[in-house]
Amino acid sequence: MSLALTIQTAEPPHVQIERFLRKQIQTGQLKPSARLPATTQLIRQWHVGPEAVHKAMTRLAAEGLIERSRKRGTFVKPAVKNAVIGILIGRSLTDETAHFHRALAESLRREIAGLKDSQWTSRVYDGLYDPKNASSRQNLSTDLENYTFKGFIQILRNPVPLKSLSLSKSLSSVRLGAPSQNPPADVVMSENGFFYESIRFAAQKQLGPAVCLRLKNPDEKSADGLEGIEKARRDFNFHDITLHDIHFSPAHLLDIEQAAYDKTMALAGQWEAGNQRPGVLLVSDDMGMQGVALALARKNVDVPGQLRVIVKANQGIVHHYGMPVMRYEYSPPLIAATLLQILRQKINAESPANLPVEITGGEGFAQ
Repeated sequence: MSLALTIQTAEPPHVQIERFLRKQIQTGQLKPSARLPATTQLIRQWHVGPEAVHKAMTRLAAEGLIERSRKRGTFVKPAVKNAVIGILIGRSLTDETAHFHRALAESLRREIAGLKDSQWTSRVYDGLYDPKNASSRQNLSTDLENYTFKGFIQILRNPVPLKSLSLSKSLSSVRLGAPSQNPPADVVMSENGFFYESIRFAAQKQLGPAVCLRLKNPDEKSADGLEGIEKARRDFNFHDITLHDIHFSPAHLLDIEQAAYDKTMALAGQWEAGNQRPGVLLVSDDMGMQGVALALARKNVDVPGQLRVIVKANQGIVHHYGMPVMRYEYSPPLIAATLLQILRQKINAESPANLPVEITGGEGFAQ
């Protein structure tokens, strides 16, 4: 590769050398760990004195783009060093209902800080869905000008358009989403594992029939969880399963508890009227479970004496329901590790296989 150029502008020579080499590094023409030409070679190619080359190298070293050694020479710093991973979150972490997002953000911070072969750091930008909250986008725009970003982890229902953030398309990105989202996410949280394993438990304990309460956004045509239910029917010969959808709006997550309460009160009323009471109740959301628990208490349903209850929950996030329920736990640390693994593969120009990766659980059942 020839670095020879003729200096034709009024800018100081060291500024032009610095800009040229920075572009070579940022575009990948000078690869991580690549050795830069010797000072004597740069002097000849650029027709400058040694002071100009020294100044350019000093500035690039101060930015963390190169590392210099008297014995070995000057090298492009490895790509994993001094780079920021941006964590983009649609929800505000200060929202009362953002339990999972807070746990996942903390897990991602720990995973990134704990990497043994890099010096990556992380910065979190939350509340990106809130049109009234421009501070996160402004902070991100400012940081893009002052830090070297290596990639992005998006915890978003819909991906943030890179152009809207003035991001380079060359930056790698990985996104966590739901199975029904379009465009599809790289990692999806599926309810198939929850329903399948819960029905397996019910079959082993001879708890039947089963009622499944699936909380979902009415705007999404989601079949999430149905595959797990149907597979459990076949595998465990457990056919007495009823599915009820409870709709909620992502913009009003506090309504989940009320919607789950209303549905459970209606179902419990049917059980009182003579319909067969189920042996197990599966609830696909731990916030909705609070409404379910309140309704069961008001209907004097004995849990677990008359009814076993299993809820899809997140490891480390415990809600108090006033009754003993089983938790099928999804692990924020596992999700964080999966996201980071795929991001690193993309950054290293490796093609992650079998995307999207489906998270169906992680820690199994807990009391």
